[in-house]
Amino acid sequence: MKILAFETASGRCSAAISDSRNILSGELLTENSQQAENLTSMIEKVLTKTNLTLHDMNYIAVTNGPGSFTGIRIGLAALLGLTFSTNIEPLVVSNFEIINYRIREQIRSFDYSVTLIDAYRNEIYIEIFDKNNKSVYGPSLETIDKIKDVIRGFKGQIACAGSGAIKIQELAYDNISILPRFPFPDARIICKLAASKILKGNFSSNVEALYIRQPDAKKPVV
Repeated sequence: MKILAFETASGRCSAAISDSRNILSGELLTENSQQAENLTSMIEKVLTKTNLTLHDMNYIAVTNGPGSFTGIRIGLAALLGLTFSTNIEPLVVSNFEIINYRIREQIRSFDYSVTLIDAYRNEIYIEIFDKNNKSVYGPSLETIDKIKDVIRGFKGQIACAGSGAIKIQELAYDNISILPRFPFPDARIICKLAASKILKGNFSSNVEALYIRQPDAKKPVV
């Protein structure tokens, strides 16, 4: 089962290929806002490294947000173009799901997984999952103060991660862990998450953006 994955929603850009959960190749560009210029060449590089072609892929996986409006559109447009021209099955995951997956890979025992994505402007995107992997809060966009109150309201062992976690570090009590090790999504992790979902028969092929925040640009009033 060959999976091509790429990530552009976070502002960075990465691409990877896996055989199920086994990563075959990966490329990462940490420079922000360079996805449009580099995504195609990065996909070509990971294919070349593995001596595979696009037609060898069974799935193409991508994130749908939340994150950069432009980045989300670039990723989904590339997904639609590649799957339409090849009939490869699309697979879409949110950045919340990626963070939640990484938390579960790092911590075996917890009651709630809190995924936090920095939305700037004193706001954070949030989604909370319980130990059974069920979403119990969000996805939503909240102020930092509101998010702190929300997290304090959950009982039990709580694990928090994502690019927004640094903004709630003072909540690191006995029952709240802040994991700073993986603030940004990466295509290699998307491959592993996608493989896990495929094996369970539980994945989405709905190519729809998860924006949450409304765009700043407004239609002119005529």
